[in-house]
Amino acid sequence: GPLGFQPRLFGNQAGAAILGSSPEAVMGHTDSEINGGDTAREVMADDQRILDGGKTVHLEEVAKVAGERRTFFTMKAPYRDNSGQVAGLVGVARDITERARDENALRDSEVRYRSLFEHAGTAIYVFDPESRHFLDVNEHGGRWLGYS
Repeated sequence: GPLGFQPRLFGNQAGAAILGSSPEAVMGHTDSEINGGDTAREVMADDQRILDGGKTVHLEEVAKVAGERRTFFTMKAPYRDNSGQVAGLVGVARDITERARDENALRDSEVRYRSLFEHAGTAIYVFDPESRHFLDVNEHGGRWLGYS
């Protein structure tokens, strides 16, 4: 049957803690029973694609666990039995929520800086005193210096 309806057979303390539970409470339960709703459907759909493709996949997944949206860097691969048949899925997930938030904040900051730099009504330039070169100049700065 669909992967999401297969129970978890193994897990560690860290994985269970992410789910707000213990390994004993998670083992033997399906993704639907553990996560429920949209999160379970999204994870199960991703897992089924991995099983159908038969290859190891590295991806970022966003899931709501223990009432909070978290970002994971995940490696998932089909688990094969002795005859080579797909018997399940093996996954290792690393919680990168804080790193992802920091990267998004940095990206947003860079976009705001670039917009301010390019659209400011005054001259702005970045000058390297060591090489004595302009590294960046906005439009007003270029005109102020006599260049386009």
